[in-house]
Amino acid sequence: MNGLFRVLVQGAIGRALAGFLAGALVWLVVEPMFPKAGNLGIAFSASPEWVRAERALIVGTILAIGIACGFIQGLAKGSRHHLWVTTLLAAVFTFVGGMMGWQVSGVIFQAMMGAQVMAQRDGDPTTIVRVFTFIPLGIGIGLGLGVSQLNVRGAMSGAFGGLIGGAVTGMIFNPISTVLGTAMVANANPGEVVEIGAPGRAVLTAGIGLLVGLFTALAEQASRRAWVRLVVGRNEGRDWPIDNQQTLIGRDERAGIPLFGDGSVAKHHATIVRQGGQYLLMDAGTPAGIGHNGIRVPQAVLQHGDTFQIGGHQLQFFLRGMGRPQPVAMVNPGAQPAPMTPIVQNPSVQNPAVQPMPQPMGAATVAIPAQPMATSAYQLVVLSGPMAGHRQFLTDQFEIGREGTGLRLTTDSQASRRHCLVSTAAGQVTVTDLNSTNGTYINGQRVTSSPLRPGDVLRIGGTEMRLENPVA
Repeated sequence: MNGLFRVLVQGAIGRALAGFLAGALVWLVVEPMFPKAGNLGIAFSASPEWVRAERALIVGTILAIGIACGFIQGLAKGSRHHLWVTTLLAAVFTFVGGMMGWQVSGVIFQAMMGAQVMAQRDGDPTTIVRVFTFIPLGIGIGLGLGVSQLNVRGAMSGAFGGLIGGAVTGMIFNPISTVLGTAMVANANPGEVVEIGAPGRAVLTAGIGLLVGLFTALAEQASRRAWVRLVVGRNEGRDWPIDNQQTLIGRDERAGIPLFGDGSVAKHHATIVRQGGQYLLMDAGTPAGIGHNGIRVPQAVLQHGDTFQIGGHQLQFFLRGMGRPQPVAMVNPGAQPAPMTPIVQNPSVQNPAVQPMPQPMGAATVAIPAQPMATSAYQLVVLSGPMAGHRQFLTDQFEIGREGTGLRLTTDSQASRRHCLVSTAAGQVTVTDLNSTNGTYINGQRVTSSPLRPGDVLRIGGTEMRLENPVA
């Protein structure tokens, strides 16, 4: 479920789906407002009723796409502040850009149709007319979505994605609307006058929402130069592009990389500073400090594939065009790593004051027992609570609780002293509640004894953990 959530929120699929649903919803609401040809005669498209319906369709589509796609963009940033601010900005900028694009589209349509009539061709708009008419509308919507990111890269990729989305919408408009319109005429009663514009309007609203959402997201992903990925911790797998001169990292809702669920992370914990082609990670003077490739440092120049630790969160830095980095060696949050020799990937760059990364100091100190010898490939990944990001390899049997012999939740007041027993036998993991006060839950359902399968989420008190089988 978490993987699906990340795909929908951060991938192009999510924004495309949001744009499609927004456009389709507007079409469903506004389409009944369009007058029927039988009521107004051949001049129905010039009637006041038609003009009002057309305006409502275009304005509603632009605004709905801005809100829906902006919501997805904000959700991907990982905090409520970013969610609502990005949604609002996207709605405003998309409305302004889309309305300007619509006006330009109208001018282009009139000019191209005038030239087509002068050439004594068919009076129906050709595909090339549709393409050049929809391109300005797509650019306006895409530019609005991009400008809401408040950086130049976002604006440029949004405009480019909107251009492609508008052009493709124009290419598919005539073929789809012709097929559906022909079917409407074939199913009409003999002698009945049929207005066959409904399929085309559906293609315009839902199609441009789908395609502009898709191509703006793809353009953003293709144009980003540097980004950071959370590899261990709450919401692992989330990406944040590094676009600004300074990107704040911490528990603040307004941080460029917000990290929650860990008391050892300060509101402003660290900063990534972009200096020309280099990216410098700097500690903000926090007690827990920052780790770079497993070593505590006050600052470090980030290279492609480098990992760094912020409290119990482990993140990885990426640069475009540098190939696939080496797999990340997982670090147990709160554990005391052995001293390591600094890894200098650029001999001209040295990381000053290098020292081993200590146990983070925050609102609560989490005691993590030494890992027993694993007897299966299964492991529990803690998703929430003070131990978020910790990975526990399974033995044949071990207990979880505030005084558990396997996984000790010393700071979780909602967990019982001996909360539940996790056992592994014949390749199957079973969870048995030990008469705990607050109960044991698997995927939100309270259980007394139940199998635990890969991907299932086990909740004990205020702590959630997911079963994984990496070698499966």
